[in-house]
Amino acid sequence: MSAAREGSVGRREVLGGALAGVAFLLARQRNAFASADSAEAAIAARLAGRSAERSGRLMLDVPPTFEYGNTVPLGIAVDGATTPEDHVRRIDIFADGNPLPGVAALHFTPGSPARLSTRFRLDKGDHLVRAFAELSDGTVLTTSREITAASDGCGGKSGIAPGAPEPEPAPRVSLPDHAGRGEIVEVASMIAHRMETGFRTDTAGGLLPRRIISRMECRYGGRLVFAADLSPAIAANAYLKFPIRAEETGEIAFAWYEDGGAVYRAARRIAVD
Repeated sequence: MSAAREGSVGRREVLGGALAGVAFLLARQRNAFASADSAEAAIAARLAGRSAERSGRLMLDVPPTFEYGNTVPLGIAVDGATTPEDHVRRIDIFADGNPLPGVAALHFTPGSPARLSTRFRLDKGDHLVRAFAELSDGTVLTTSREITAASDGCGGKSGIAPGAPEPEPAPRVSLPDHAGRGEIVEVASMIAHRMETGFRTDTAGGLLPRRIISRMECRYGGRLVFAADLSPAIAANAYLKFPIRAEETGEIAFAWYEDGGAVYRAARRIAVD
């Protein structure tokens, strides 16, 4: 596997992130954490007047209770076809009660199943996690699950000293070296990254500026096959596991885009029989 970094976070980006973090913190203090109303507003904006039908085809897997709010496991999948005429375009995930209701927007392409495993953050308390899947014909499916988090995963004290440098983000990818033509293979990706939410404080009480991986892309033979827009609700190290269909021998390339402008890359080659 090869890995590389492009760009860097400049002083302006850091200062801008700090100011944005302060604004977020003040909003949080005024209205505690985001209520169900803010999640409703985010969902309404995404649906843009369309209705969503509850469906057993859309499967959302989160535990009913979880001890650690900073790394809650989540699985999502849609049962159905993967043809150009009938496939899942996008899945949006929301969590009521978090500082920001959006968790992730997942983008799929024909040929591969719409399925993902990840880890995300929840604040302490009861939450309703909701998912919406948009199909290629415009139909929107929805489902939801209730979960109780026993600890705060979005804010609080970090244990990080003021001015401490962040470790260099390092991507890792796991997938088979060989596959049969048409075989569905699992890709496990992550990047060593704190995914700072903008709500945590250092050991002196200062606010740590937001710094997250905001988008991840996977390209197979130069063609985009999967992408994910990520929010601060995604847990540290941004773990994403998803399937792709092996079609031909070639390179599978990955890119992680940081909201400060840096880009981190990795690539693996797969041989298809």
